[in-house]
Amino acid sequence: MKKEYRIFFPLILIFFIFAACQMPLDDSASGGLTDSAEYLLPPDTIEDSPRVFSGNFTYETLLPVELDLSFELYDPDQAEGREALSFDDPEESAAPKVYVTVKDQAGNLLYSGSTAADKTLVKTLYLPSAPKNIELLLEAEGFEARRVTVNNMAGFSVIRRTMSMLREKASNTMSLNLSSNGPGPMTDSDGDGVPDKYDRYPDDPDAAFDMNVPAAESITIAFEDLFGHKNAGDADYNDFIATYTINEVMNAKGMITRIEVQAEAREKLAGYNHSFGIRIDSYTGQADLTGSFTNRGGNSARLAGRPKAPAEIVLFDSTVKAVGKSAWFVLEFDTPQDPSTISRPPYNPYLFVYDTWHDIHLIDAEALKRSINPYDRFIDEDGFPWALLIPADWEYPVDGQRIEELYPYFTDWRESGGTEYVDWYEKDGEEPPEEDEVPAVAGADIADEDPSTEGIQVSFWYGDSPFTIQLQLDDSVTASETILFKSSPSDLPGYLELDELTGLITVNPDWSEHSDTFEFWSKGAVSEDDTQATPLRIDFLATSG
Repeated sequence: MKKEYRIFFPLILIFFIFAACQMPLDDSASGGLTDSAEYLLPPDTIEDSPRVFSGNFTYETLLPVELDLSFELYDPDQAEGREALSFDDPEESAAPKVYVTVKDQAGNLLYSGSTAADKTLVKTLYLPSAPKNIELLLEAEGFEARRVTVNNMAGFSVIRRTMSMLREKASNTMSLNLSSNGPGPMTDSDGDGVPDKYDRYPDDPDAAFDMNVPAAESITIAFEDLFGHKNAGDADYNDFIATYTINEVMNAKGMITRIEVQAEAREKLAGYNHSFGIRIDSYTGQADLTGSFTNRGGNSARLAGRPKAPAEIVLFDSTVKAVGKSAWFVLEFDTPQDPSTISRPPYNPYLFVYDTWHDIHLIDAEALKRSINPYDRFIDEDGFPWALLIPADWEYPVDGQRIEELYPYFTDWRESGGTEYVDWYEKDGEEPPEEDEVPAVAGADIADEDPSTEGIQVSFWYGDSPFTIQLQLDDSVTASETILFKSSPSDLPGYLELDELTGLITVNPDWSEHSDTFEFWSKGAVSEDDTQATPLRIDFLATSG
């Protein structure tokens, strides 16, 4: 269906943008401008590191991304408003904490947390490998909130940015109230230093923030149980399948106080019987274990204990009786755990095969304490894993159907060492294109100006169907001027992607009608390298026709 857009170009006269900097776009500050359009925040410093796959391929689909953020706070009312506020003076108030909420593109929570005293936040997130847009909500008491979108965050190993925030007008600023003077928006009911507004556990002083893995759906773990043979059998990865979710609960300092896991036995298509569990390889001290597991009779039974690491937690003690049953556990630590010293998601899921006494794990994971195969890498002679993890609710192959038959892109992903088709597990039944076949590409190109309308035409391609929009220019701009859409591609919404060098705009296949306003950094630019151009504001007003 043909889509038409009307785009209007009100000019905004602001300060020049300096070289090598990109201005992130956010919903709260219109790409750096205050509501009154009187102050432009300095551009964020972006030093993200693209992911580089090297070393042995281990079939990972849940990828770590280090979030390394620092913040500069600005007050436009101060004489030196172009300089970040300093909180080094002991007579001045301490720097306010910045609270960071990370969500996936569907709005599901990935992580919540806050900065340390030095206005930095360093946290490792665990994201599905399939490209998804991730949104960061930045909030600080007395400062305007910002929303920043990072396109395909899993494509980076590090998101390292220095981000700017603007003080609110005095009339809109509310002081933090940690007293017992009654309820209010900044009340801290449990006294842990995190106001209830940002505290996910406002009545628990040992808990304030969460990290969910994954944000939506579940982790699927699929096993081949013929370990000890030369290869992974028929490679249909359905001998036993379980799903589970992880929530790590953190205190006000970002230390992990407990782990919460929910699991379900999804399928068993093997003749062998097994037990399934999750091993937490390392942590400091002891912990309280509570929960419920499915025993060998297929009944729900109580989990309890005081384990030291490694904690080997059985969730389904007999897979013959487990399918369709659920289990859960909470591991609450005596001492809050530094994330750098505790086992990290997805932890160490395992299958113990009663018929052979072998235990099976993800590639290069630690074996059980009682293992008769303690030094194995858990990869067969053909290079296939004995256990495969998928960070989603997964449609698994039927009995005897090799995984490549249901997921043809699995082979391309495996043979590329994980660099291509990282979303293979979302493409069941899809055939890869022939080598000489060029897939339909959604994109845009800037055409010559149309003299009849004194504007510039931009042709979009949605799938293989073109549609055209007309850029109307006001009196201060001539139609012959070059318009380069130079912006931060990581900060556009999920349905638009922009190549900052070429000006190519891509409309994603899940596009639907939207109306939005964005700042593009350089109206009147003369080349891709021109950083002294005036920003151009574009209103996207979606209409169907």
